[in-house]
Amino acid sequence: MSPAGGPTDLGALDTEAVRPELADLDVLDVPDLVALMTAESTRATDAVVAATEQIAAVVAGVAGRLAAVGG
Repeated sequence: MSPAGGPTDLGALDTEAVRPELADLDVLDVPDLVALMTAESTRATDAVVAATEQIAAVVAGVAGRLAAVGG
């Protein structure tokens, strides 16, 4: 982890991983590319919904720290 608490190796994050199934983006036709983009945007939303409890815990922690220092 970096001093700020974030990862030092972004390649270790799922969001930064190489996805071989996407290697041919430059040769997809427009309808297939748009379908892929919309499917990927749904994955992002689903991931946020799945992480709701963790996100809420972080927000509560930050709010508590800000309150403690008068922020």
